[in-house]
Amino acid sequence: MNGRRSKNRMENICICAVQSPFVYGGAEILIETLRSELARRNFRTEVINIPFKSHPILDVKKGCLLWRLIDLTNFNDLKIDLVIATKFPSYLVKHPNKVTWLFHQYRQAYEL
Repeated sequence: MNGRRSKNRMENICICAVQSPFVYGGAEILIETLRSELARRNFRTEVINIPFKSHPILDVKKGCLLWRLIDLTNFNDLKIDLVIATKFPSYLVKHPNKVTWLFHQYRQAYEL
């Protein structure tokens, strides 16, 4: 995305998010707002949520590996033009045009 969009083509954007079951707060509101604002501007937008357990450390590693194994370059022959990663470890997802809007870092890493 070089700042110019084709008028004939809707761009496909995936927002990658981390879900904690039964938790709804500021990050979830930001993700919903981002999705709706992009859709309002005629982007085709999808939120991809994957649950993440922040402990024990083995589950953290599994969550990181899970995101790293996902390649969103295209999906069933549908090209995904942009990926927006949000919370740790969603930014490990593979995509050639990925940006990160980091809502929450993994604070436990700073306590090592």
